[in-house]
Amino acid sequence: MKTKLLLLSFVVLNSIGHSQNSSEVIRHDSVGAIVTNLKKFIPEYIQKQNIPGVSIALVNDNNIVWADGFGFVNSITKKRVNTNTLFEVASISKVVTAYIALRLVDEGKLSLDKPLLSYLSKGWMPYSVYQDSLKLNNVLSHSSGLRKTTREIMFKPGSAYYYSANGFNLVKDVMEEVTGEKFEDLSQIIVFQHLGMKNSSFARKGLYSSVSASS
Repeated sequence: MKTKLLLLSFVVLNSIGHSQNSSEVIRHDSVGAIVTNLKKFIPEYIQKQNIPGVSIALVNDNNIVWADGFGFVNSITKKRVNTNTLFEVASISKVVTAYIALRLVDEGKLSLDKPLLSYLSKGWMPYSVYQDSLKLNNVLSHSSGLRKTTREIMFKPGSAYYYSANGFNLVKDVMEEVTGEKFEDLSQIIVFQHLGMKNSSFARKGLYSSVSASS
């Protein structure tokens, strides 16, 4: 999608250097050792991999037990990354978009099996013999046949796999049409507000510019 999802970068670590079942909770006395190892490992790793900066959170038993930033927000200005730094997550945003679409399916506003173009009041793409076969389930499973950058269908939807970000632009337009809401507003109402993600957004807002990372 052209819009990028901005949110705090995080990593969920249930075990590091432990051969325990993933459902078990890290012992309290192990957290300190893990943090010590991460504080040593991360600076060395990002320098070796030429990564400007990262932020990380250690989650244990649904609680953040440690968070920190490493490296730089900007490789030129050398401003340091901290726990409030925002990162673009690129195609991870497709997961959130798919979730919002499926919530609208649950509400009866969308269907997985109805032609997507039938929801739109204006034309979205050049005529194709396959356009009435293009459905939400095709886009979400990357079998829409849509090219990556242009609004053209290469093959019958559902007949093959082809990764296409462009299909998610179509889904965004459809969701805005059926709800009468901007996609940014939908994401806030359906996802971010419920999860307490106050600093997350699909829009590049001016208030985020001072804390956003850029290489």
